[in-house]
Amino acid sequence: MQKNMERAMRESGLGRVENDSVDNLFIVSEPEAAAAFMLASGTTPMITGETFVLIDAGGGTVDTITYTIGESCPLKVKAEGVEAGGDLCGSSYLNEALREHLSARLRGEDYLEVNRSTIEGIIDKLLVRFENDVKRNVDVAADNVPTVWIDIPGLRANKNPDKRFLNNRLKMGCADLKKIFDPLLERVAVLMKAQLDGAKEKGLTGDEIPTDKDYRLQVFYIFDAREGTRFECKEYLCVSDNKMKSHYRKNHKENKGATVVGIIETDMTFLKEQNLIQSVEPEEGVRAKRHYKVEYELVMIVNDRNMRWEARYPAGGEVQGRGQISIAAAFVPGTK
Repeated sequence: MQKNMERAMRESGLGRVENDSVDNLFIVSEPEAAAAFMLASGTTPMITGETFVLIDAGGGTVDTITYTIGESCPLKVKAEGVEAGGDLCGSSYLNEALREHLSARLRGEDYLEVNRSTIEGIIDKLLVRFENDVKRNVDVAADNVPTVWIDIPGLRANKNPDKRFLNNRLKMGCADLKKIFDPLLERVAVLMKAQLDGAKEKGLTGDEIPTDKDYRLQVFYIFDAREGTRFECKEYLCVSDNKMKSHYRKNHKENKGATVVGIIETDMTFLKEQNLIQSVEPEEGVRAKRHYKVEYELVMIVNDRNMRWEARYPAGGEVQGRGQISIAAAFVPGTK
């Protein structure tokens, strides 16, 4: 492996190869590599000495281990002596659970087996959609799990509670999805709890999660360059029982069920009045008008059961507008 690493580094130009040998090379195990990737791509920074539990959820197995950050640059982690855990409860077993579920539901629907189609073949095709869409997006822990409709051409309506078919469609409700997901999630929870209990026994109790947490995002608006145009920016704060996607119009189907609970309004007209920004001329041949592009940082600060927002210009700079709303309804009653 070391020789392969040396060759790869030499050909890619990454790192240093001196005297035909890699300088200061260290090789990590697969779990350590997964931990390094997770820490590098995460939004919460961690520093030397902090301890965390890594849950590596693969296709076949779910593996757990407890690490402490030994060095931050280059990133190195060390195992804490808590016995690593593992179980055969990876995501491929969700596919098998769905196969069993569909086989039971479609048993006796022999009329579907036309033009060389078989029930088993139909299920194989349905598993592709489950793998690429449903499994990756459904949240069975949500309060209101959306119904999943599975298209099966030729399927005949059947109101039997064990069938629940419409013409060409099979209904999978919350109970169906939980029956598939929950047994495996419960096994993952057992693995995670074992790591937390083991870490606690070794005195690794962890730090209290701060109640004051901020979330930052860059926003921009385009305004016409006509005289008298005010740069009034509005961001709508919505809540929903389901996971929503950003950057859709309020009346878009992606926002179905969402409720507007607040409007973040910021007047950035002063940027034009104080000549802090210049208008943008459209490129030659492009059908566009002269306009202004207003960019600023929107910071949402969660503090206990309130959320405060601030509009900062430039990013990280002076606060141009602020407000606050209560988010107590988002917590379980009695949360302090």
